[in-house]
Order: sequence, then structure tokens, then C-alpha cells
Amino acid sequence: MPAPPEPERLADYMGDASSRLGGLYMRSRARNLPRYLLEQGAQALLGWIPGLPGLGLRALGYWPLLGRESGLPFIEPRAELFQMDAITVGKNVYIDSGCRIHATRAEIELGDNSRIMRNAYLCTCVSNPRRGEGIHIGTGCWVGIDAIICSGQGGIHLGRNVLIGPRATLVTGGHDFRCTSMSTLRQEYVGAPIRIGDNVWLGAHSVVLGGVSIGERAVVAAGAVVTQDVPPLTIVGGVPAKPIGFVTTEEQGGA
Repeated sequence: MPAPPEPERLADYMGDASSRLGGLYMRSRARNLPRYLLEQGAQALLGWIPGLPGLGLRALGYWPLLGRESGLPFIEPRAELFQMDAITVGKNVYIDSGCRIHATRAEIELGDNSRIMRNAYLCTCVSNPRRGEGIHIGTGCWVGIDAIICSGQGGIHLGRNVLIGPRATLVTGGHDFRCTSMSTLRQEYVGAPIRIGDNVWLGAHSVVLGGVSIGERAVVAAGAVVTQDVPPLTIVGGVPAKPIGFVTTEEQGGA
């Protein structure tokens, strides 16, 4: 039985250019060389085409390359997808221009009717990514402009109807900075899970760190940094985030 591959570290990507570094680059973007050529070839041919023709051609051209049980995606020009067979896209998913969705063995799942807006970055390409500890986005979620969602260790799970504001950041991992006997590039990268409940709203420029759970219908104010769990129906703000109010339940009148 072959030995498992050694985990990849940040330092592996920081050396001088070499054939090994080229191999690391390729494997970070596709499962193997044939898949790399297939996925990058499809995006080179179809990724620039504007308007409805481009949406239709990319849906048909990218769909066979995506993870099993994927629906037909609506993808704007200049969106980048890496490790496409580890990306599962639900029905009626929209991916805006300039987005980068970078999976690894830690998969990325986009739920039905989700919207990934311009220049958002979804990434599981971290040191030693782990299968099953990627990114799961539930049904009807909105990921705002320039938002960053990064896992690979620990896992990020978004419930249904979650709203993520512009430039919000969710990151599960960090470096073991206490280990001062080695350079920061070689310090261990450790991730802890993030769980976001249904109908949560994360304001613009908010930050959610690893090991945090946010309960249903909670609200995170713009610019807040969440380092501890947030109960349901709670509004938090500040650095670090603390409770500043509560969500009162009421029926919204129709137009």
C-alpha cells in the first residue's frame, strides 16, 4: 500500500522556481495534468465571451467538468474556477465576473439559488487541506462583492438565506505564531470550524474567525470582528464583537 503524500505547507510554494514548484502549481489548480489542460482549456475558450451567449456556452461547457450532481451554472466572464471536479454547484447558481472559486481535496459546495457576487474569493487552498473540511454554502445565500471565504481545515458551513456583505471575511485557520523556533512560513497552520445559522446577516467588512458559531437570525454589524459564538437573534458589533442589541420578531407587511 503506497504511503500517503506528505502534507503541503506554505513554505513549499516560497522557494526558487523549479520543476517541483511547477508541479505544485499545477496540482493546486487541478487533480492531474489532463484535468488541468481540460479545465483551463475550457475556461480559455469560453471564459471571455460576454452576454447571454457567454452564459449559455459556459453553462454547457463547464457543467461536465464540475462535481457530481451539479446543476447548470450561470457564470459571468472572467470568473476563475480551480479543481472544478471538487466544486459542486446547485440549481440556479449565479457566479459574477471576477470571482475566484479555488477548491482542493476540501470541496466547495454552492447551494441552490445562491449568488456569488463580483470579485468574491472562495478558497480551500491552504496548508494541508482536509477532505470534508471545505466550504458548504446553503440554499439561497448571497456572498457580497469582494467577500473572502477561506477554509480547507475546520470547514465553513453556511445555512439557508445567509447574507454576507461586501468585503466580509470568513477564515477558519491561522498560524501557530507561538512556535518562535521556526519562521512564520513553516509554522503549523491550524483551522477550526465556522458555522453560520439560517437567515444570518454579516455586515460589510465584518470578520468571522475560526471556532465561531453564529446562531439563526443573528446580525453582525459592519466592521465587527467575531471571535466568540453569537447566540440566535443577537446583534453584535465592535472589535472584538460584543452584543449590542437583539432582533425583535415581527411580521413584515406585504407591499
